[in-house]
Amino acid sequence: MRSKAVKVQKDHRAEVNHLLEEKVKVECLLEKKMIEIDGLQETVRDVEQASTKVKEELASEVEKRRKIEAEMVEKERQTLEQILEAKMGHQLISNIKVMNCMRSKAVKVQKDHRAEVNHLLEEKVKVECLLEKKMIEIDGLQETVRDVEQASTKVKEELASEVEKRRKIEAEMVEKERQTLEQILEAKV
Repeated sequence: MRSKAVKVQKDHRAEVNHLLEEKVKVECLLEKKMIEIDGLQETVRDVEQASTKVKEELASEVEKRRKIEAEMVEKERQTLEQILEAKMGHQLISNIKVMNCMRSKAVKVQKDHRAEVNHLLEEKVKVECLLEKKMIEIDGLQETVRDVEQASTKVKEELASEVEKRRKIEAEMVEKERQTLEQILEAKV
C-alpha cells in the first residue's frame, strides 16, 4: 500500500515538475514577445517622427512656393510700371524681354517646387503605408501576447489543481498509515 502511495506521489511530483517547466517556457516566450512589441513600438515612433518631418518639409515647400509666387507677382507689377513709364519703344521691348525672362524663370521654379511637393507627398504616402503595416504587426503581436498570457494562466491553474490533488493524496496516505498503525497496535494488544 505504501509503495503504491509513493509511486502516486512520485508521479504527481513528476507531473508538477513538468507543469513548472512548461510555466517557465511560457513565461520566457511571453518575455520575448514583450521585447519584440517594445521594438515594434519603437519602430512605430520612428515612423511617426519621419511622417512628422515629411509633413514639416511639405509645409516648408508650400510656403516657399507662396513666397516665390508673391515675388513673381511683385516683379511683374514692377515690370509693368517700368513699361508704362517708358516712353520709347526700345525701353518697352527691353522690359518685355526682361519680363518674359523672369516669367520663364518663375515658371521653372514653380515646376521645380511642384515636383518637390509631389515627391514629398509620395514619401508621406509611403511612410503612412509603412506605419499602417507596423500597426497591423503590433496588433498581431499583442494578440499573441494575450494568447500566451491565457496559456500561462491555464498552466498556473493546472499546476495549482495538481498541487491540491497531491496534498489531498498525501493527507489520505497519512490518514491510512495512521489507521494501519492503530490496527496493528490494536491487534498487538
